[in-house]
Amino acid sequence: MSRARVRVGVAIGWTAAWLLSLGLGCAGGGSSPGVGGPQASKAIERSDPSQAAARVVLISIAGLHPSHYGGGGTGIVRTQGVLMPNLARLAAMGAYANGMTPVLPAAPYPVHATLATGLRPSRHMVLGDEIMGPQGLHVRGIARESRIRGTPIWRVAQAAGKPVTSLNWPLTRGADVRLLLPDMGVPEREPEGTWYELLSGEASPWILDRLKRIDENLPQLPWPSTILRDELVEKLACEIAAQPVTPGLWLLAFEQSGTALARDGPGSDGARLGLQRVDDALGRLVECFDAAGIADSTALVVVGDRALFPVHSVVYPNVVLEKVGLITLPPMHLGPGIARWDAFVRSYGGAAVVYAESEGDALLARRALEEEAGRTRAFRVVPAAELLRLEGDPEAWFGLEGLSGFGIGKGPRGPIVRATDRRGLGGYLPNLQGSEVGFVAWGAGVRPGVRVPQLSQIDVAPTVAALLGLQLTTADGAPVVGLLGRPGGAP
Repeated sequence: MSRARVRVGVAIGWTAAWLLSLGLGCAGGGSSPGVGGPQASKAIERSDPSQAAARVVLISIAGLHPSHYGGGGTGIVRTQGVLMPNLARLAAMGAYANGMTPVLPAAPYPVHATLATGLRPSRHMVLGDEIMGPQGLHVRGIARESRIRGTPIWRVAQAAGKPVTSLNWPLTRGADVRLLLPDMGVPEREPEGTWYELLSGEASPWILDRLKRIDENLPQLPWPSTILRDELVEKLACEIAAQPVTPGLWLLAFEQSGTALARDGPGSDGARLGLQRVDDALGRLVECFDAAGIADSTALVVVGDRALFPVHSVVYPNVVLEKVGLITLPPMHLGPGIARWDAFVRSYGGAAVVYAESEGDALLARRALEEEAGRTRAFRVVPAAELLRLEGDPEAWFGLEGLSGFGIGKGPRGPIVRATDRRGLGGYLPNLQGSEVGFVAWGAGVRPGVRVPQLSQIDVAPTVAALLGLQLTTADGAPVVGLLGRPGGAP
């Protein structure tokens, strides 16, 4: 490639204390800038806004925060001494955001539905990571495309004659996509087969064949780890890039960073390792595109799904509602679960909304939960007006949010406040300080050197569509035109 290289070396503006309080400080084990530590791929060169994008690769990274690539505040990204040097170089050579506001709820399934449609959750109606019913929450069918009320970008692309590949993207099970490795949700208590056996009726035949070639042990694995699934996404993407004809729209989801952040907590060695592994995969992906001769005509859009915060305890407000008679439990011999509810707390992790069958039920629930909030000092009651300002579910009567160090649990049994083995939790309200997530765009059709102060997750799908020369007319968001070059011409 012949495009000129640039160097960016201005440190970000947040204080070290603030970053460390979130567990998001400089990574690489504290290595000094430019001395040891991970290095970015030299295949990442300056974006060319005059080159129309023949393909756009939308990549979600669980738990991605702007500080992971040196963004945030009013600073300029740097390419040395950061946790994710490949992503930092993509940002420096392309465009990036100081922060992207997540939707409410900031949970993986609602967020990925928004990233794919440009709609708020209250419109696409994927309102949680589980499905809610008269007996509470369940996970059967959570990964199906049919949950989305709206038009995902993969349908728009394929209707325009641009083939699609989707690798591990949530809510694609059952989607009409040419090259599909669907997210399969979570394993049920009694799964109907191994992960590969379940995939056999869902994934594209070409994908199934390549999976078996990549790892001959896959058919025997009950359920692969997020690390392994991320490796499969990367290897499949590189194999697709090497084909004579490649798709126009790609959707890739990397999960292991979110698993590590939740298990070990923000700022931990485990979290840093998980994020660095994903960053290494980004560098190798660009190198695969470069080796295939398609990097110059490819645009990458890399986004975070939700921010994770340190936690030590979880409060279970449904236990309170059961104690005041608003939740009825089944007999013990029938196992766990709920027989019926008149009011119910639907948790997203750090925050929750409260549904009720009547105004009287809602008032009783609120009184009981306000008393418990005052006693435990573990959470606060969020008024309905605040939820509406945050564009939450209008069917909820009010909300809850865990205070610092606390999350919101789901079950209706046991102690109200409990210690948790998790060290990180997402799903807090999007107006909480530090809840912004990352956004980086790089490659064909992207104006280099553009720093976007703020955008929303509803703007991602319209921006991806614009890079492909398409429109999402039903989206709530809008394309970020300031980072886009003119199709086929200079900016």
